[in-house]
Amino acid sequence: RELCAAAGASALALPALAQSTGSLPAPSASAPAGAPPAVRPDPLLALVNRTTLGFELETWEEARRIGHAAFLERQLQLASIDDGALAAKLATLPSLGLSGPELHAAYPTTLEMKTATWELKRAVVLRGVHSRRQLFERTVEFWSDHFNIDHFKGADRLLKTVDDRDVIRRHAFGAFGELLRASAHSPAMSHYLDNWANHWNAPQTNYSRELLELHTLGVDAGYTETDVHEVARCFSGWSYYNFDDPGQFGTFKYAAEQHDPLAKQVLGLAIPAGGGKSDGEAVLDLLIAHPATRDRVCRKLCRWFLAYDPPAAVLAAARGAWDANGGDVRAVLRAILAPESLHAAEPWKQRKLKRPFHFATSLLRAIHADVHDAQGLCWELLHVGQLPFDWMAPNGYPDSFAAWSSGLRGRWNLASRLLDGQIEGVTIAPHKIAALLGHPQPHEIGAAIDRMLTGGTLAPLEVAAVQSFVDAAPNLDWTVLREAIALAASSPGYQWY
Repeated sequence: RELCAAAGASALALPALAQSTGSLPAPSASAPAGAPPAVRPDPLLALVNRTTLGFELETWEEARRIGHAAFLERQLQLASIDDGALAAKLATLPSLGLSGPELHAAYPTTLEMKTATWELKRAVVLRGVHSRRQLFERTVEFWSDHFNIDHFKGADRLLKTVDDRDVIRRHAFGAFGELLRASAHSPAMSHYLDNWANHWNAPQTNYSRELLELHTLGVDAGYTETDVHEVARCFSGWSYYNFDDPGQFGTFKYAAEQHDPLAKQVLGLAIPAGGGKSDGEAVLDLLIAHPATRDRVCRKLCRWFLAYDPPAAVLAAARGAWDANGGDVRAVLRAILAPESLHAAEPWKQRKLKRPFHFATSLLRAIHADVHDAQGLCWELLHVGQLPFDWMAPNGYPDSFAAWSSGLRGRWNLASRLLDGQIEGVTIAPHKIAALLGHPQPHEIGAAIDRMLTGGTLAPLEVAAVQSFVDAAPNLDWTVLREAIALAASSPGYQWY
């Protein structure tokens, strides 16, 4: 707000920044989801914005050099992308590669468990900022919310490390059915949704309810409360080795003595008595093949990557790719991010509000910040409301305008602190920013900052406000330049992608 005042009220007559509460305007019919006016129709720029955790000039130049199809396919083929620089940063976080028993041995107390917890959170930030496999990281973020686990719930301080590596990241680009099966067998999910306590004589329905409502069919798919209880019976006995079994801690366990052996019926499917663990597998088979699962997951993916209200043609394309390829996530993403889908969705008109994590990573990426220790950024993300794996409810961090439109003040503070060098573990290099800006003349700085941050999509009024701030400074030095960048990052247009 101080930066905005310094730019002059007449130069920055922008409604979103004029809100004393730090909120974006409410949605309206003329501006879907409260979005700013449409930017230029550029499908390739839209592809870059939708497949990354923030616009970055080098990525944009690569896309323009090789074209839409090649850029998308390169992002879908992880082996073709060298991520060695990121790997070196992640190597400083030893807990990431440990098995359940190894985690138990290395971090036996509650206090020591927090080390592993924070190392995984720091890894998420490092990957978001520095990974060159950006579409993969965006997809991992999607699945982490879809199969949400509260990181601070007891044993999940350790178990989520294994779940993130062996469930979410391993299957993020694979078949949805394999991802769902891996999640159903995940000790972290079993602990989070209490299926470890699901006993034949005391059914626990937390997991069965979220499996149907959130992971697969959706609440409007027509299942009943009886189905929820029958699914719980099918998964009775699906558990994991806990702290009492340190040698096998954090591995799946089927406890036959806890399983309900009687016949069951789920969504009209008769499951005979005596099936044991296969009862749960039969439910998974049913849910994976159910068209409601396909429709719900495809809609969520279209919403995540394209628009809050994706058009029918894009939804149909995603469903078609799902059916033709057995729920293969890569195939669905190809359909969602194809040129014709981008033209149909017109994301330059249906812009999406960056969530706080996305806002932070986009600014860090745009200015080529070096994050050598992400702990300081984790504290900043905690303050703006989106620390990785910190959402307690099983529905995951929301992907909506309403959820995030009132938190602008925290974003402004984050941008100011970042550019002022106040976030520990992050280095901002003036010479890198000067190179990214192209060493502009003083009267061109506003436009140069716009190109660096967005590829040139801020509103003219916003660019003029930044330039006015620069022009009003008695001396053009690094302090003025970094404050001008923070001002641009605080503008309404930079909150959207």
